[in-house]
Amino acid sequence: MRCVGSSPLAALNALRNRAGIVADVIEDQVYDEDSDEAEAFDIEPQTGLTSDASLNSLIKQAEVLLAQEDPKVLAAIKELKPIIKEGGNPVVFCRYLATADYLGDALRKAFPKIRVEVVTGTLTPEERRARVEQMVEFDQRLLVATDCLSEGINLQSLFDAVIHYDLSWNPTRHQQREGRVDRYGQKKKLVRSVLLFSPDSSIDGAVLDVILRKAEAIKKTTGVTVPLPEERSAVTSALMNAVLLRKGSRVQQLSFLPELVSEAKAFEEGWKNAEEGEKRSRARFAQNAFSPQAVIAEWNRWQELVGTQAEVKRFIQRAMSRLNAPLEPQDDSIFKAPLSYLPHIVQEKLESRNIKGTQLISFSEAALKPGVQLISRSHPLLTILAETLLEGALDPTATVIDPLGRASVWLASNVDIMQTVALLRLRYKITVHASGTDSSPDCHSGSHLSLAARVCRYLRQRRV
Repeated sequence: MRCVGSSPLAALNALRNRAGIVADVIEDQVYDEDSDEAEAFDIEPQTGLTSDASLNSLIKQAEVLLAQEDPKVLAAIKELKPIIKEGGNPVVFCRYLATADYLGDALRKAFPKIRVEVVTGTLTPEERRARVEQMVEFDQRLLVATDCLSEGINLQSLFDAVIHYDLSWNPTRHQQREGRVDRYGQKKKLVRSVLLFSPDSSIDGAVLDVILRKAEAIKKTTGVTVPLPEERSAVTSALMNAVLLRKGSRVQQLSFLPELVSEAKAFEEGWKNAEEGEKRSRARFAQNAFSPQAVIAEWNRWQELVGTQAEVKRFIQRAMSRLNAPLEPQDDSIFKAPLSYLPHIVQEKLESRNIKGTQLISFSEAALKPGVQLISRSHPLLTILAETLLEGALDPTATVIDPLGRASVWLASNVDIMQTVALLRLRYKITVHASGTDSSPDCHSGSHLSLAARVCRYLRQRRV
C-alpha cells in the first residue's frame, strides 16, 4: 500500500521483490524506523503476497499504470511551478529509491532549464555530498532525494523549499527533512514546506489523521515532537481501521473490525499518555524564567578559556606559516590551505582523516558555502597541527620540522634582578615501591621522592 501510494514504479518493484528480505528488515522499512544504528531505508520491500495469479495480475496493473500519466507527478509539478518561477530552489523528498529516480526523470522533462539531480541510498555518503555540492555551479537547482539525505548533509546554502512527496509514518522524519533546509545559515526569510497528499488516497488520509495531524497537535500543545507509541500492532490496527472506515459502511460487517477498533482505541490512548507525559516533563523541568543575560558573563569566560574562533584562526595561520604552507586569502573570510606543502609526516596524518590537497577553509560559520570547510577547535587540521608542534618542542629529534624554542625572555623595566622560571611538564609519573623484606638502605633511598622534588633540588644545587 505504501509503495502503490508512492509511485507506480515503486509498486512494481515491491510486487517483484520476492526473496532475500527478512521480516524485521521489512518492518523497519514499513514503520520508518529512526534508530541511530542505521540510516533510512529507501529500497522497496517485498509485498508478502504469494506468487500466484493474483500477484501476476497486480504486476500487470502496475505496468499499465507506469505507462500512463501520473496524477501525483502532475500535482507535484503544479506545486513546484510557482516556487521555481520566483527563483526558488526546492528539495523534493521521496520515500523509495524507485520513486526518486522515476520522479527525477519526470521533473527534468517538466523543468528543462534548471538543474535537476537525484540523490538516493545507492550513492555512498561521500558521493551524495559531492553531487549536492556540484549543484552550486548552477543558478537554479532542484534536488530529488530519499530520506538518506534527511540527516548529515546541510542544504541551507543551496535550497530554500521542501516538498514532502511521500508522507512518512514517523513525524520526526518530516522535521528532519525540513531541518536540512530551515536552519542557521539560510539566507531566505521564508522557507516553504509543502505536504503533498491525495484526498482520494485511503492510506494518505489514514496516515494524516492517525499519525501526522495528531503529532502536530501535540507539538503545538507541548512545543516538541512526540515519537509514535512503540507498539507496532497498535499502529497497524489504527491505520487499517482508518483505511477501512474510509471505504464505507460495508466494512462494519467484517469479522475482524471489532479487534481493529479495540487496538485503534489503545493506540489513541498511547498518544494521549505520551502527550500527558510530555506536559508533566515540561512542567517539572521548565526553565522559562531562566534569563540568558544571567549567564552571559560565565559563557564569555568559558569561551575565553576554551578558545575563541579568533584564537583558532591565529593559531592555524601561524602554524601553517611555521610549516612553510601559509594560508592564501581568497576574500575576507575564506582562505586556501595548501596542505601538499606541509611536511610529509603531517600530510600522512591529515590523509588518514581524508583531508588532502588544497582545501578552502573558513573560520566563520556565517561565511560558509559549498566546498568550504569550517575550522573549529575540534577540526582535525587544528588538532594535528597542535600535536605536531607540541612534539617538535618536546622532542626535536622525533619530528622533521624545525625545533621549536623551549625558552624565552621577557624584558620588564620594573624588575631589577633576573628571575628564572622553570615549567616542568610531566609526561610520565614513575612511582618506585620498595620491597618490605629488603632491609638494604639503598633499596629505600629516594624511592618516594617525587620527580618534581628532585628537579627542584637539582635547581637549588645549581643556584638557579
